[in-house]
Amino acid sequence: MDENGSNTQTSNNNSANSKKWLIIAAAVIIIVVAAAGGYFFLNSNQEAEDGALSESENIGDDQSMIEEDAITEEESTMMQTDETSYADGSYTAVGTYSYHSGTETIEVTLTLESGVVTSSTVVAQAVHPTSIKMQDDFIANYETEVVGKNIDEVELGKVSGSSLTGIGFNAAVEDIKLQAQS
Repeated sequence: MDENGSNTQTSNNNSANSKKWLIIAAAVIIIVVAAAGGYFFLNSNQEAEDGALSESENIGDDQSMIEEDAITEEESTMMQTDETSYADGSYTAVGTYSYHSGTETIEVTLTLESGVVTSSTVVAQAVHPTSIKMQDDFIANYETEVVGKNIDEVELGKVSGSSLTGIGFNAAVEDIKLQAQS
């Protein structure tokens, strides 16, 4: 009986191992087929987009010239609108921002020459101790992000760990832009 029982047990183990391998092989095949299908799907979408581009490129020369002229006129109008001139001089504004304990302010003075910031001074006006520290850290490190830049490009985010002070600074810069418009 040991011999028969042992044979039956070995047969059951072999059968179980065969089923495991069969399941593993089936899973691998499914994964490979799914990956291949995804690859072909993505490539067929790219080919369709490329084909659409080719078709739009084949529009008559007259039509494409008209479209190019329209874009050029629109772009030049936008460029003229975006080009704001600023009067040279020093301008001061106070920016505010909300802090969990209330509202804080920061005073910003910018000197402009041809729309470029040539110098900047910030005076901390915070009341809350944490805000005081954050404004001091901001003031110690913001200048390289501002001086030498066109005022239209000045928009600060987090400086020296202070993100809220930057919000107040940016608000003051917007006010200065309005003051300096010529």
